[in-house]
Amino acid sequence: MCVAIKYLDIKVTHAGRYLKIDHTTALHHRDSHDRRMRKDRRYAKLYSNLVEFVLESSKTISATEVIDLIKNSLTLQGGT
Repeated sequence: MCVAIKYLDIKVTHAGRYLKIDHTTALHHRDSHDRRMRKDRRYAKLYSNLVEFVLESSKTISATEVIDLIKNSLTLQGGT
């Protein structure tokens, strides 16, 4: 979700709605991002991979398609 907010200029409420999480959960994810980047290697690696993917993919596909791919990746990884 933080990738979509930062790199695709999507509002927290829209990202949360798209990922089917409530506003409070979306805010929690956004607010805990920096801490998770420092303390959770798996999260940091997934985030870095998604950033790289978004930056490369956004050159050829729409933001909505990138978000769909992020959503699918998070589902496969077992979390949001």
